[in-house]
Amino acid sequence: MFSDVGRHRGLARKHQMHARGLRPGGQDVVAEVETRGPRKGLLYEIARGKPIRPLTLEREFVLDRAMTTRETCKRCLRSHNYCLAKRFASA
Repeated sequence: MFSDVGRHRGLARKHQMHARGLRPGGQDVVAEVETRGPRKGLLYEIARGKPIRPLTLEREFVLDRAMTTRETCKRCLRSHNYCLAKRFASA
């Protein structure tokens, strides 16, 4: 377990890889960084990263539909501009 990410060249966390247009692509975790709180700082090899898959029109439609469901009250069927608590969201 490492305490500093900057010292380890060629390794990056998921969001750092995403910023470079990459994803871990199923590779195993190479190292772990100490973090504050419950999250773990998992490091992956940048060289083994795969390109991010583009968002297709079908996937965008499915995600939009899911968000609409989360923003709709099941009691009054009113749509809001924020996610409702699960007890109010339509199922």
